[in-house]
Amino acid sequence: MVYEFGEPVSYRERNKLIECYSELYSFGLSKSGYKYLSNTIEIVLIEEVRDRLTLTCKISAIALAIEPK
Repeated sequence: MVYEFGEPVSYRERNKLIECYSELYSFGLSKSGYKYLSNTIEIVLIEEVRDRLTLTCKISAIALAIEPK
């Protein structure tokens, strides 16, 4: 199962990610008839900040391996 954010989420906005994980585990999986096989994977977008030695990292999606119960 993959949930892709409409706009990548900054790690500074961790509260949005926590809310998404809560929805995923407590509502999405519990009603779906599936169980998770392992921990979630965060798919990260890394962008170089132009003219600096800096990178920005944002989460563009989260993924979870699942199987039928």
